[in-house]
Amino acid sequence: MAGNVKQLGEVATCINLIINLECTAFCNTLSGAVFLTKLYKMDELLKQAIKLTIENGTGSTSLLQRKLVIGYNKAESLMVEMERLGIVASKIGGHPRKLLVENYDTEQS
Repeated sequence: MAGNVKQLGEVATCINLIINLECTAFCNTLSGAVFLTKLYKMDELLKQAIKLTIENGTGSTSLLQRKLVIGYNKAESLMVEMERLGIVASKIGGHPRKLLVENYDTEQS
């Protein structure tokens, strides 16, 4: 699993470089600034969600809703992103998702 986390960090670095190059002109607009502000807030929420999920030992949208004081849609988006990153298992009914990692470096994501 550690190899997957390292690979994800490398992919994230490449994506960040591409985004920085592609968005330079867009970022100079008002809508670009609003987009980047929302993207930054989501990134911070994702880091908080990862930390909370690891501390709790399982992940669920309701846990994220309660602890991060966010709505269902945002909590579900965070759970889907954590599944994509290999932090939690796939959704199985209404049960909390199983944690797939013991720790995760949020600075790499």
